[in-house]
Amino acid sequence: MKIRETTSSNTKSSNRSVSQRKSEYIILDVKTTGLDGDSEIVEIAIIDLDENPLFETLIKPVSLIPEEATAIHGITNEMVENAPSSSLKEEL
Repeated sequence: MKIRETTSSNTKSSNRSVSQRKSEYIILDVKTTGLDGDSEIVEIAIIDLDENPLFETLIKPVSLIPEEATAIHGITNEMVENAPSSSLKEEL
């Protein structure tokens, strides 16, 4: 797999393979209640290229998680019951 960099201040670094530069990359993984514009985030995870979790948290959505979403990612309403809330309106 080739990754194209749009900006590079160090050409020596950009010529190394991704496997040699693993520490320079992270993966953001987000699970949601669906795919439409009203969907809410129910989990955020940040992992490195070796799949080691650097951060992960469940988030309690305002709406219930539909069964269809749970069937895909396995996150249930019970699992997020005591998680931090995703409602920014409550905090404003």
